[in-house]
Amino acid sequence: MPPAPPSRDGKQSLLDRLLVHPRLTAVLMLLGGLLVSPSLFAGIGADDWLHRLHLDPNAPYHPPAPYGRLLGVFEFFPADRVEFRKLVDEGVLPWWVGSDVRGVFFRPLTALTHWWDWWAFGERLWLHHAHSVLWFLLTIWAASRFCVQWLGPGRAAALAALLFVVDESHALPVGWMANRNALLALFFALLAATSHLRALADVTHARWWTPLWVGAALLSAEAGTAALLALMVLEASYSRPLAARVRRWLPILLVTGGWAAVWKGLGFGIQGSALYVDPLRETGRFLVLLPERLGVLSAAAWFNLPVDGWMMLTPKLGWVLGLGLLAVCLGLVFRLSRRTADPRVYTAAGLAFLPLLPPLGAFPMTRLVGVAGLGVAGLLALL
Repeated sequence: MPPAPPSRDGKQSLLDRLLVHPRLTAVLMLLGGLLVSPSLFAGIGADDWLHRLHLDPNAPYHPPAPYGRLLGVFEFFPADRVEFRKLVDEGVLPWWVGSDVRGVFFRPLTALTHWWDWWAFGERLWLHHAHSVLWFLLTIWAASRFCVQWLGPGRAAALAALLFVVDESHALPVGWMANRNALLALFFALLAATSHLRALADVTHARWWTPLWVGAALLSAEAGTAALLALMVLEASYSRPLAARVRRWLPILLVTGGWAAVWKGLGFGIQGSALYVDPLRETGRFLVLLPERLGVLSAAAWFNLPVDGWMMLTPKLGWVLGLGLLAVCLGLVFRLSRRTADPRVYTAAGLAFLPLLPPLGAFPMTRLVGVAGLGVAGLLALL
């Protein structure tokens, strides 16, 4: 169903008109830029060093790249055991990493941005970080646009966008260059969600933009699969004939299928890791971990709970606490949703949980909240 009107009498107040003024997005972008500005001086660390070895023309050593120099940027655990041991001995990989772990991520679009940084900026690392900040500002713009399209013009959209901007989960994707992939995936997922809403509102040609943005999200990071779940939530909010749904989803599924075929066919993904789990190759283990990790990430989205050290807990304690947090978050949403008959609340609840499923393949981290953070922001803004 389309967004509800911004006020009960169908008229916008002066405050509503001010909140949807185009300058509001500029103010939010300025606020976001100020919040993350210290990251300009963060330098490089951890995975950034591996990226540098692959992409910096002046690097003293270039690792073997069976996937090519560009895609090799995200080959963190080489299949070549000699190269693997060399990275461990040099401190690029931690000494305690399992000897049988293998893993490479499929992120060509993000890798291209890192290649550009080292080609254009070289050792001027603050410009690398400025590039990440630019993607964050674009993500704020996309989030504001999505909020207005979804919630309608008014204070709810403005508040949701504001809550999104100040969300702590953006800190690491902006400040750590190696995590820029999360920013790109989120940016394109928001564009896909906006174009899908426009297609549901029968805007001409809008449905052709959605598969393009979905493809860009998938090529940015595996977390881009969250865009598909967000689209499913939005689709369920509208009543449309089956034929219309097929016309909208067929191009999206073709793009997703092509991406999945390349991803699986070329052997991308993580194997043999205690921290990562592949939902396709290790479905049973993924389902066992799902309640715990969903509860942890939900708590990160709802309460800004710092969860990056969660793996320090014993497996049993972590599972019990994670299940408890999931019950708390679900109970909170149930209680809040009973306070209003606004159908957008149920859409927000869906966005707050379902897009968290793809990141559950990784160990819990606040930076994985992504699209779900905007669902939480939307629900709080509506209430």
